[in-house]
Amino acid sequence: MDKKDIILLCIIYAIILLFTSIYLIRIIKTKRYTPSHNGILISVMVYYLIMPILVLCNIETLNGIEVRAGIYGSDTFQRFIINGKWKNYIYSIVMIVLMISFFIFFYQVSYKKNKERNYKFNFKGTYNIVKILTYITFFVGLFSLVLFFASFGGIAKALSYAETMRNMSNSLVEMIGSAALLKIIARLITVTPFLSLYLINEKREKNFVYKMIFIISLIASILFYLYNAGRTPIIMFMLCFVYVILSTKVKKTWTIIILLGIVSLPILDILDSLFVYFNTGLLDIKQNEYVNYIYQFSVPYKNTLILGELNETFGLRWGQDFITAFLDLLPGVNFDPPYVNLSFFVRGSEWKNLGGIPADYITFSHMEFSYIGVIGFSGIIGYLTQIIDYKLSLFENKKMKSLLGGILTVFFFSTITSSDVASIIRGQFILLIVIFIIMKSSKKEKS
Repeated sequence: MDKKDIILLCIIYAIILLFTSIYLIRIIKTKRYTPSHNGILISVMVYYLIMPILVLCNIETLNGIEVRAGIYGSDTFQRFIINGKWKNYIYSIVMIVLMISFFIFFYQVSYKKNKERNYKFNFKGTYNIVKILTYITFFVGLFSLVLFFASFGGIAKALSYAETMRNMSNSLVEMIGSAALLKIIARLITVTPFLSLYLINEKREKNFVYKMIFIISLIASILFYLYNAGRTPIIMFMLCFVYVILSTKVKKTWTIIILLGIVSLPILDILDSLFVYFNTGLLDIKQNEYVNYIYQFSVPYKNTLILGELNETFGLRWGQDFITAFLDLLPGVNFDPPYVNLSFFVRGSEWKNLGGIPADYITFSHMEFSYIGVIGFSGIIGYLTQIIDYKLSLFENKKMKSLLGGILTVFFFSTITSSDVASIIRGQFILLIVIFIIMKSSKKEKS
């Protein structure tokens, strides 16, 4: 790849980015309530349009970083980009354009049907659903988390194993047996702070109990995320609360959030060092240059450059993951999610020791049904997210609308980078439960 190729590709990505940005700005100016739409589209712009430009402009530096990483680097910048074939670049760009186009088109089709929907907000029904789910997520989640930590011998012991268990070659089942299932159930506690905050702000009952639930569940959620040793989930979790606070104080909240996110990227290094500290007792905070963050966030883009080769090697999955993801929750049942094939292709047979590669949205869709999957899933998601946004717009409490809208934007943003069904079912309880509440929050008006 020479400089002319890099310049040409950057121009193509910049043109697509420009048109997408113009569309998004127009939507924002209409003052329609579109948190799900914005979360998905902004994520697509960041990972599939902005990141490619940054990667191509810093390709030699990024390749040098990967070379120095040794076996942990897998030469992806050299293999997929520097020595990449033009047909792979073109195919990747076509998939990105198809994803954006069909998502937007079917979102707008769904929007035009709003007048036919004729729904109204059901305050009492929504309040009761949130109340029931608050108690379920609190007691089931907290009890499961306590038992899960107890299976290690206590909180401190569990946190000391957190970094070790990030290595996929280490089996949680082998370490604590059937108690490993409790980790999935314990994630319910991370939903409770948002639900209890909703009840506190509605002020229908005495709030002391809900305030206590909020405090306890917030502490328990932080402990869960510290064990889970994932930087992104805990940042996303806290970002929702930051959004609610800022939305009542300033205009253009998401502009500030994005700027804060860019400036606070070093927090990722602090969290990484913290997880290592729990495991080793040594605190060593490394300072990275911003090119290192480009390196970390480049995975979805690199994945789109190997779509054809992936399907040629492993074949299409034909939607099997929509079934096996649920069966995989049963004790003793185990199916390989799509990231297994992806990780094997990128990192070889030792991928479990080197680290897995998450299946981003376009890659997952393509692994299921090729380009038809990208088109079909984008259309379905566009249509459904508009219904979610429409029903949320009917909420009467502006503060709670902001809270739920913030959750939708933040967590839809994060699902683009890891979109296989198994990952969403196991790791997106907050998003799934909030969507359930919103979909049940309104009822059709009698004509």
